[in-house]
Amino acid sequence: MSGFGPPPGAPAEVRRPGRAGYLAPGRELMDPAARRRYAVSVSARPGIISLAPFGVSDVIDGSIKHVRRNPGPIVGAAALTVAAAMLPAMVLSAIIFAGSWRRTSGLAIVANDFFLSTAVSTAGVAIAILTLGGVLAPAVLDAALGQRISSDGLWRRVRPRLLPLIGSQLLVGVVISVPIVISVVLVVLAASGGSDAVAVLSAIFLLPAASVVSLWLLGRTVLSAPALMLEQLSPIGALRRAWHLTRGRFWRVLGSQISVGLLAFVIFWFVQLPLYLVLRLFVDMLDLGARMTESAASLTFTLATLGAGSIVTPVVASATVLLYVDTRMRAEGFDLHLRRLAAGATP
Repeated sequence: MSGFGPPPGAPAEVRRPGRAGYLAPGRELMDPAARRRYAVSVSARPGIISLAPFGVSDVIDGSIKHVRRNPGPIVGAAALTVAAAMLPAMVLSAIIFAGSWRRTSGLAIVANDFFLSTAVSTAGVAIAILTLGGVLAPAVLDAALGQRISSDGLWRRVRPRLLPLIGSQLLVGVVISVPIVISVVLVVLAASGGSDAVAVLSAIFLLPAASVVSLWLLGRTVLSAPALMLEQLSPIGALRRAWHLTRGRFWRVLGSQISVGLLAFVIFWFVQLPLYLVLRLFVDMLDLGARMTESAASLTFTLATLGAGSIVTPVVASATVLLYVDTRMRAEGFDLHLRRLAAGATP
């Protein structure tokens, strides 16, 4: 079984405020190590989750607690990750909207400009969430043990594995996108053949089928980022590990991820829409020219996406790490290992 040892430079003491509340009368006389072991054995909840297999509600609750209790490093890492993912998305969007090739190729039959712009932005946020699942993995596991990580500490833990992490999640993004890209190409080819009816029928049947396949691939690979980061695996090894962990547990992992994703989607638009309207109102007040107004509108949409993504993506990414932890608890008894770590025992 692949294990997770104590992080480099981790303190010997596991600092958990309010620990005295777990102690029975008279236990305050124990030495610190004995108090820590007693508290963990009684409560089995030294941090944001119980150190035992948990449900979807615990995943949501734990991920929100993780962001709320240590917002500085978590939201900061999320903002940097989302910004890094949105930059290539903006370049891709500019390439897509350059010229009139969308209409001549038949792509406009499949999706209009608004849909394409939204799809590109969503893809950027999706890659950010996948990557952030690895970036925040050390922080989430520390939070499960009752510890808080600083921005410097998180960077030291992530930096040696950052390039493999980015590569692995770009690979996951490509794998997930392949069915949809193939279906879109087939629909465009049907449209370019001169038969709109065939193109529409192809879109009706191919696009939903491709979406189902992509969801299935997402469910089998979504745990690769925390596996790569916490188990020091290669990108291909992390994909194999995620595939193995979700064997027989696919519906639980996917269902939990969809539940968290739907909640995050509502919060995302609830935050993004007012932010976009405020920024757009400010742009309109500047009375810019037509070309500048169009560019400014694109910029305001990107800034609103970045702002909302910085709040929502760490919750979803933290939920992915907690799903990884829960899956290992159910498959490998990982909770026993975490209890020993929380109690200060040598793994």
